[in-house]
Amino acid sequence: MRKIWRLQSFLLSSIFAFLVCTTASNSAEKAGNFKLTGVDGKTYELKAVAKDAKLILLNFWEVNCKPCQKEMPEIVRLYKTYEPVGLKLLLVSRDTELTIPRVAPMVASQKWDFPVLLDPGLKVSQIYNVKFSPVNILITNKGEILLRLEGYAPGNIDELEKKVISVLGLTEEEVKKLKEEYSKTSKSEEPKDSNTQEEKASVDG
Repeated sequence: MRKIWRLQSFLLSSIFAFLVCTTASNSAEKAGNFKLTGVDGKTYELKAVAKDAKLILLNFWEVNCKPCQKEMPEIVRLYKTYEPVGLKLLLVSRDTELTIPRVAPMVASQKWDFPVLLDPGLKVSQIYNVKFSPVNILITNKGEILLRLEGYAPGNIDELEKKVISVLGLTEEEVKKLKEEYSKTSKSEEPKDSNTQEEKASVDG
């Protein structure tokens, strides 16, 4: 009887553990798919971008958003550092009718080489429940949301970078080499100050 009781207890414990693990794996929030046109005139779909990536960073942004301007150099640094190992960046502009004409000039002045998508109807913001800018959402190539950071605060991008390094399984030596390579290439690609460009855009209005 004691052996049977132990066996039953073991089986029940195993079933419970399996159910907990299954529930946890199924509880990961899924990223909603979308299609948007970029300032380059091309159409981008999240699922299509994910096929060529290991991680996708969605950054919700606006030209008049001061916190966005503060964090953008760090977002660009993060992207350019880890893009060689599978990180993709999609910048989603939340600019509407009044400010959307300023998006393309800003992109050109900063020489951004990643997709900047136009969402004047804020449809993608609705999908991801984004009410303001900036918001950063890290997504796997399987469409699972790993991290969501709302607003800008010192240390936000550090948290984001740690998550990227962890998910990509990078060693300290690999991270060091990636940062060194970025440092070499970034010296020849220094953009103009985004605050200055925004002030000029406001004047040109």
